[in-house]
Amino acid sequence: MDTLITSHLANEELTAAAERVLPVLERLFDGNPVLQSIAQASGVDKAGIHQAAGRELGSELTDPIRLADEARENAFTTLRDFVGVWAKNGAASAAQREAGGRLRAVFGKHGNTLHRTGYMVETGLLGALLVDLGSDSSRQDLEALGLTASCQRLAAAQAEFERIWDQKSAPSAGAEVPALRERVPALKRRLNLLVDVAAEMERLNPSTETSGLLTKLNEIIKDLTAPVQARQTREAKDAEAEAKAAGAT
Repeated sequence: MDTLITSHLANEELTAAAERVLPVLERLFDGNPVLQSIAQASGVDKAGIHQAAGRELGSELTDPIRLADEARENAFTTLRDFVGVWAKNGAASAAQREAGGRLRAVFGKHGNTLHRTGYMVETGLLGALLVDLGSDSSRQDLEALGLTASCQRLAAAQAEFERIWDQKSAPSAGAEVPALRERVPALKRRLNLLVDVAAEMERLNPSTETSGLLTKLNEIIKDLTAPVQARQTREAKDAEAEAKAAGAT
């Protein structure tokens, strides 16, 4: 069983994680009143975070967020479609078609329709895609097809969306809502406990009755963890680049 890294989840990501894992956990712990009560309390925490965040987050930024999301989606689909054209272009050289094919596989890995997902899921998937597009081989392929600038526009649009989203998520007047301050750590603690118990069930008492639910839970955790790991990788690379730039001055 993979580990659910709740400590690195933003509030929106945390409630999205709870939305996905709690139905599986409730079925898995059916018949265990203690674990069921913890799962139910987690649901209450999730609802409380939604309610508190709705009061606290500024609605005046809704339109800028929507516009920034549309900008990054346009940049994504433009680059994706250009890559697809190069991969199938009969007038292109064999090397160009191969480069297009490799880049198309990178897009396919992260989802050709990732722009249709929710804000936070899309942010994680795009972040992971940009990490792969930043590899040496992908940069060479982009350069060979004249798509470096298009990729840079996608990265800039993603960064702008994250900037506006972070501004929206900043607590008003520099103070957290008490409900968020209480419920966020409680939800993290309870989700971690329930997932840990599920992992022990998988190790100590596997059965055909629970194997399907445990497999589903593990798949969900992997999906939730991938964007977090991609974001951490990107932040580490950005920090390394900033350190190198500072050392060069």
